[in-house]
Amino acid sequence: MSIRPRRCASAHAVLLVGWSFCGASRDVLAKQIEGHMETGAVIGVGLPVSAPVHWYGGPAVASDVISFALIAGGGSGNNAGLLMLGAAGYGLGAPINHLANGHPQRALESLGIRLLGGVAAVGVFMLDVLSHPCDGEPSCHHTPSVGLAAGAVLLLAAATVDDALLARELTAAPRPGATLAPAVVVGSSSAFVSLGGSF
Repeated sequence: MSIRPRRCASAHAVLLVGWSFCGASRDVLAKQIEGHMETGAVIGVGLPVSAPVHWYGGPAVASDVISFALIAGGGSGNNAGLLMLGAAGYGLGAPINHLANGHPQRALESLGIRLLGGVAAVGVFMLDVLSHPCDGEPSCHHTPSVGLAAGAVLLLAAATVDDALLARELTAAPRPGATLAPAVVVGSSSAFVSLGGSF
């Protein structure tokens, strides 16, 4: 009694290796395999190909860069118009990008994230200013550099969460046939291992 490896191919498998305890011919082995498949005596595991992720946050990043430049210019030059324009671009640029890519729910989430970031930044800035009160004396002067730096960090953190994490989507799903499926067929006098795949 000998164990001889054989290679067969069928519509269900790319690679098929069989061991026959009776020295059966190729045709007999093929019929046994088809019979086991018809009766469901196949143990297999499908491994679907995962869909890639597409990042679409580029326009939002560009909008944030311009908005931060406007905010910095308006703050340093005491220009309320530039400051408000930069704040509007920071709050609305990314949500508009989500809407343009067909994600209205994410647009609302983006707006909420940026609103929270803006409120937190203003709160930290005001806390720094109010913690150093001045009585109007010429020698009393405080530059809220700590509040400005902390506020900028909060704004950047909110924008990073939005642009880097929220602006992602799954691309089109792969074809249903793109799978890898190993299988085991066990009979009374034979055993077969197959590895099938379609791409």
